Order: sequence, then C-alpha cells, then structure tokens
Amino acid sequence: MIGGEEEVQFMPGWRFKRDRLEVKVFAGIDVKYDVTVPYDPSNRLNGRSFGARGAVNVWYEPTPSSMLAADASLSTIITSYSVRIAYGWRLIDSFYVGPEAQVFSCIGFTQGRIGLHATGLKIFDDWEWSVAAGFAEDSEARSGAYVRLGVLTRR
Repeated sequence: MIGGEEEVQFMPGWRFKRDRLEVKVFAGIDVKYDVTVPYDPSNRLNGRSFGARGAVNVWYEPTPSSMLAADASLSTIITSYSVRIAYGWRLIDSFYVGPEAQVFSCIGFTQGRIGLHATGLKIFDDWEWSVAAGFAEDSEARSGAYVRLGVLTRR
C-alpha cells in the first residue's frame, strides 16, 4: 500500500522573549488531505479532514555556546500530536550541533525518532537552516533512517 498526504495550517501566533528565552504559541486551522493506493476504507485518514491545531515552540540558550529547543503540536484531526526536544553546542560560532528526539502519534500509530541535528546555520541575512538525521521506529514494527530539513525566514 502507498499513502500520500498534503497538509496546510493557518496558525497565527504570539512571541514572548526575555533574555535568552523565546517562547512562541500558535493556534488555528488544520486542513489535511490523505490518499491510499489501493483505497483502504478502514483507514480513518481518507480524503479531506478539517480540524483545529495548537503549537508551542521554546528556544533557550542556557550558556552563550549552548541551546535547548522544544516544540509540541496537537491537532483535533485523529487526535494527532508531535513532540520534539533538541540540545546543541555552538560550532565555529555559526550553528549548533547535538542530539534530538521526537515522537509523532495519532489514533492507531506512533513513531519515535532519535538522531543528530545541526540548527541555526544562517545563509544570507534572513534564512536559517536546520538538518537532522537518525533512526526512526514506529508502532507497526517498521524502522529505518530519517532525514529532516527545515528552512526558516524572518521578515
């Protein structure tokens, strides 16, 4: 079976910053479209789904050369959530490197990840990149490598 998904979220938020701590809180609408080939009528994720989503991101720099990041997200679409935590040490005054752990879950499925990340690499003035790779295992006894790429722009 092959599955695919598209997801769009519209989540305005609030940002709170104090010294070396930054907290961002978001809430809004979650729209998701799922398809399986061949069609699986027992899968609750078929077609379009609408829900509400909330998220929180925390960034803390306990020392000038270290960071701690945590984020969580919860959606009413099949009660799905994700939680990630990462710690890092600044390298060559350009970005952070360290371990990360993440869990994704929804009704009937869970995936855990553990790996290494590189976060905060700035290319140009407004673009910040992150990358991670490691090992993933899920509740259906499947396991393998994962790769995550993130791009953030602040304007």
